[in-house]
Amino acid sequence: MVNNKVILIGRMTKDAVIVEPKEEGQGKIAHFSLAVDKMKRKNEQGNHSGGCEENTAYFIRCTAFDKQAAFMEQYGKKGLKFALEGHLSTGSYEKDGVRIPTMEVIVENFQFCERKDSTAGQNGDPMLEIPEEMEAEMPFR
Repeated sequence: MVNNKVILIGRMTKDAVIVEPKEEGQGKIAHFSLAVDKMKRKNEQGNHSGGCEENTAYFIRCTAFDKQAAFMEQYGKKGLKFALEGHLSTGSYEKDGVRIPTMEVIVENFQFCERKDSTAGQNGDPMLEIPEEMEAEMPFR
């Protein structure tokens, strides 16, 4: 039973950084950050609590290995929207004698969330666009 599972949908904040292996036979490593929109809670009247309507996001550090790193090397560009599945990994580093805890997502799977030629943000979510040839077959419109 897996208790450490993360599923995120977001956009890359910048191009993935690819680290080449130091030794022969090791796979590449990709480091990147994903911007994930924060969910706003609504109060009983249906309004957002706190009165703040500013769009905010979480910025999640991610690491991908081997095949997933190769995917990121080819497609991991700033603004790319995709879903990822993985697990949390914790660590720490020391700065000025103080131990700083870290957390990142180790990526296991990716899935694109938009077409390559989509113009994200102009007409809403491009995943909701229905091709014309399929629209006639839809039971509802």
